[in-house]
Amino acid sequence: MNVLVCSKYNNFCAQLSRRLKKERHETYLLTGSQYGNNHISPNIFQEYHFTYQNENITRIMKNAAPDVVIIGGAMDSHFTWRDAQSQSVEYISGMTNLLMAAKTAGVKRVIYCSSIKVFEGNSEEMIMPDTQPISLSFQAKAYRQVELLCAQYQEPGKFDVEILRFPEVYGELGEGLRTGDICMAMTMEMIKNQVIHYEPNRRRSLLYLDDAVDVLMKVLDQNSTRKLYQVCGAACDEQELA
Repeated sequence: MNVLVCSKYNNFCAQLSRRLKKERHETYLLTGSQYGNNHISPNIFQEYHFTYQNENITRIMKNAAPDVVIIGGAMDSHFTWRDAQSQSVEYISGMTNLLMAAKTAGVKRVIYCSSIKVFEGNSEEMIMPDTQPISLSFQAKAYRQVELLCAQYQEPGKFDVEILRFPEVYGELGEGLRTGDICMAMTMEMIKNQVIHYEPNRRRSLLYLDDAVDVLMKVLDQNSTRKLYQVCGAACDEQELA
């Protein structure tokens, strides 16, 4: 089937496109930027270099005619979150336009990658599928806002939107040494300063990049009525991680 991936071309996107091609899907990529990349991926049939807010997104989706649209969301390294407040506005407007364009273009199925960061204000008790998230930061609130938009746009059988809440993904999700994952950040701090700072009682839930792609592919390949998946990671505290 035809799959349109909306994400900057990072390691997650590269691994996902390899898996899609291996399973004989035709992959299209919407990069979220008007500037072309320097790579040429043999696993991607066609690339579109437009911002997510661009008014031509609906036309692009009609042209690609995807059976499924995968919105990278929390896995999209296009969003660095260095200026979290302004980035949250850009994130919400971009994701909203993607959802609207997909629905207008007649796409039947969308998979949105969210994050368990939406629970950052909840207690340490076990998080269940019906637990209401308490989001505190601009980043977490943006992820949560888009989740709520997904629910609003949902039309069972006509426009199905599935949400995957990923834990922290490590394995160079971004671009080499500029990646934001906790493992690389600690490693780089040790190399540069011969010390690693950590919060002894802070818990982390981690998932390797290849495993995250595997989860996404399993959801893609199954026909399920579930609309929300909370992906488990390996739990550890920062001291153990360091």
